[in-house]
Amino acid sequence: MRSYRGRMGFIASGWVGRSGLGRKLSSRRRPVDFEGFPEPELEGLPDSELTRLRYFRQAHSRNFEAHVMSMSLPHTRTETEPIDIEDLRPKRKKLRRGEQVEVNITELASTGEGVAKLDSGMVVFVERGHPGSRVVAEVFNSRKDHAYAKVISVVNPSENTIKPICKHYPTCRGCKFQDLKYSAQMHEKHKQVENLFREYTDIPVFPIIGSDSPFQYRNKMEFTYGTKRYHPDGPPAERPAGDEFILGMNAPRAWDKVIELDECHLMPEPGTEIFNLARDLTRETKFPAYDNYAHEGFFRNLVLRFASNGKGETEVMVNIVTSFTDAEQMLKLVAEKLVSKFPCIVSVMHSMTTSKGGSTVAEKQVLLHGRAYIEQRLRGLVFRISSSSFFQPNPGTAEKLYKVIEDFAELTPEHTVLDLFCGTGTIGLSLAGSCKHVHGLELVEAAVQDAENNATRNSIFNATFKQANLDLTKISPHELDLPKSDVIVLDPPRAGLHPRLVKWLKLTLPKRIVYASCNPSTQVRDVNRLCEDNGPYRLTKIQPVDQFPNTPHCECVVALELREDYKQPSEFYA
Repeated sequence: MRSYRGRMGFIASGWVGRSGLGRKLSSRRRPVDFEGFPEPELEGLPDSELTRLRYFRQAHSRNFEAHVMSMSLPHTRTETEPIDIEDLRPKRKKLRRGEQVEVNITELASTGEGVAKLDSGMVVFVERGHPGSRVVAEVFNSRKDHAYAKVISVVNPSENTIKPICKHYPTCRGCKFQDLKYSAQMHEKHKQVENLFREYTDIPVFPIIGSDSPFQYRNKMEFTYGTKRYHPDGPPAERPAGDEFILGMNAPRAWDKVIELDECHLMPEPGTEIFNLARDLTRETKFPAYDNYAHEGFFRNLVLRFASNGKGETEVMVNIVTSFTDAEQMLKLVAEKLVSKFPCIVSVMHSMTTSKGGSTVAEKQVLLHGRAYIEQRLRGLVFRISSSSFFQPNPGTAEKLYKVIEDFAELTPEHTVLDLFCGTGTIGLSLAGSCKHVHGLELVEAAVQDAENNATRNSIFNATFKQANLDLTKISPHELDLPKSDVIVLDPPRAGLHPRLVKWLKLTLPKRIVYASCNPSTQVRDVNRLCEDNGPYRLTKIQPVDQFPNTPHCECVVALELREDYKQPSEFYA
């Protein structure tokens, strides 16, 4: 928007003149928005008319149109030429909250909403909108060029719409696509990856690798205790009994409320039965659930972890997260009852925290039963998983993911591999048998210890791990005390690579980089930084992998090759 300056000051920026003195308008009078008025008309108006027009607009005067029509604009129109009010009236660009629109859903956004585009150019993101369907949606949040809406009714359903299997869908947000065929989910995720990379490369994206099953695949689930039950259609007139102790999932756009559950199809069996028994046993203790609003209460979270050990047997870890209170004897009784009912529970942990943000990271931890870890077999190796360890959430698809990483790395017995963000060493150790040596770097000290123990347990002696902050690394490989690597493997958090780490990669110049990411959006950004402006690398392969069925998330692996003709600029040696 242009600012039209007259002798009385900046009219368009909120300054007006009165009695020859400039004054700032009070906060109750918002600056006039001239957007939508033809600029030639405004340029010819005297300051007094602009000021009058401004006050008419702010007061929403009923005489606004008559006022505009009474103005003479001799520099652009003849005295007899009529003025088109629609040309002078500001155009409404936002949808109003509560407004209903009938739209066609064309695709899925990376966050899981259906995407529709209005004739005006505004984009509407529709919750539970399936590609190929036509729906009536109600706007609940609006911005200048886009809006968010929820489906009120379906005019024409998509051919890929199916009946969900969970009774808590769609209130529970653990799954977003239960009523969409899995084949359609994979198609949309593949298209999203293609659209992200299309701006930077013409190389084709390999067909997406899917999960063996869209259900019962997650090896870790975090549930929340609460005191306020979430009601999607608003609270009932009378609060039901038992609302003071709830266990389930965090509610969307209601951080202090919990969606009460009694089944979850993302967990393997017998996850649902363990969940229900743990809820009943903790409720019987009479200790209160934690209130996120008042920051009071005892029980905070229930974390269930599942694994399949070297014998193919299911192992379960139950982690009860609470506030600091002396309740060990009571919780040991809870643990004994859980184990007596489900012998597959080999670990019961009690984690204590003072966090007000919902974190399950323990400040103090006590072992209530069994051992402090469970074991998962993956690609012929056995890994120990503690309560704080990161592990791929879908072990079945992780096998396929690591096979893709190994294929993209193209290792030989002479290669040295640098595994950045190595975690507990699962990727590096799975590659150790195909190369000379693996060096792993990880920020979390406990994860480094787990990686070293996993190497020893699997009799792998050509892998070493050390702690390093990969976000604040100096631009000198010598400070990390590492040999030059032929291949670097990256598996960073969703935020991607720190700019300093990107520059460090341009300095070390390995022959090949294999980059796995659970957030293709930040992955594309980082790949572009490594390849742009005749950079050292060129993108050669793109492979999406669906590790998270029934959710909008997607894993993606890319391979980058060092350009043969690349010459490092002198600035890197400064």
